[in-house]
Amino acid sequence: MIYSIVSACCIAVMIAIILWFVLKLLFKRNRAEKIEFIKSFKKGKCAIIYIVAIPLYLLADLFAGKTVGVSVFNSVSKAVYLVVLKYDVSIALIDKNALFASALYLCFALVIVNACMITISFFHQAIWHAFKRAQFQKANQDKCMIVGNNNKSRMIYDSCTCRKSIVGVLSKEEQEKLYISDVFYQSCDGESHFSEWLNKKISKCLSELKKAKRKLKIIINNDTEKKNLDQCGRLLEMIQSLQDSDLPFLDVYVFGDREFEDIYAQYEAKSKGCLHYVNEYQQIAIDFIDRYPLTEFMNENHIDYRTSLLKPETDIHVAMIGFGRTNQQIFLSMVANNQFLTKDSEGKPVAKQVEY
Repeated sequence: MIYSIVSACCIAVMIAIILWFVLKLLFKRNRAEKIEFIKSFKKGKCAIIYIVAIPLYLLADLFAGKTVGVSVFNSVSKAVYLVVLKYDVSIALIDKNALFASALYLCFALVIVNACMITISFFHQAIWHAFKRAQFQKANQDKCMIVGNNNKSRMIYDSCTCRKSIVGVLSKEEQEKLYISDVFYQSCDGESHFSEWLNKKISKCLSELKKAKRKLKIIINNDTEKKNLDQCGRLLEMIQSLQDSDLPFLDVYVFGDREFEDIYAQYEAKSKGCLHYVNEYQQIAIDFIDRYPLTEFMNENHIDYRTSLLKPETDIHVAMIGFGRTNQQIFLSMVANNQFLTKDSEGKPVAKQVEY
């Protein structure tokens, strides 16, 4: 009777452990919390599983007729051996009591699961990265490498629908943050040979995509213009060394400041059509104007829909707070795009000035 009671209690404890694990994992709200939970296994979070094995082994030794002292010593020793997955199943009680056998085998199964979780807790990021790298390399679709790790690069990464990767000289902290955000990255271990490392990556990827008739896009978007210009110059050397048959499969986009537009224009002219300069502030301005046209805030009280002209009494005023580079470009783009007509006193169409 005592064997069944103790076995049932051990089974109850192990079921409670399973439920705790499942519920903990299910109720973690985001990826960061789930990863933190898995990392906690390296601290021996489920050591209680080995403790549960002690009364089971103790029962087996007592059933075999050993003294209490010897049984306690043996049970602790056998429980410790479980840490290295060394099982002792030469127990007569297994054949005599089905409940005990169930408890012991369930304990063995949980020990294996715990060992797997401890292994994953140490190598989860490396396992994830290896899987993502294999996906990126074997994907039969367009690929995109985004050079630079910053908020703007992350926005570009999130908007891409092809296979994509953040590329740069990334610290361990940066790599972990990208991993938590489920962002695939490729990191070079030194700034001094980054350009050479990147060119090799591009050449290898380009040769694979050329066979599959797919394109490789390189987006350069570093925190500083110095890095952008330097990497453009290095990439330009690589582009000029490519065969003409490779060129249709490569597009390089650099997001830069209009202050250096002339330099980027020179790079474009020498890139055989592969390198394209993007004025990032102009892109923001175009997106802003597209999202919030001034006519969106007007109705029939302001516009004569029969003639598509503004009513003479309609005045348009735009107030812009701040005058950073983004606002400068929005202002210039609005002046260029927001052109309205109204009627003069004689009914002729005339320009309606927007007051900024």
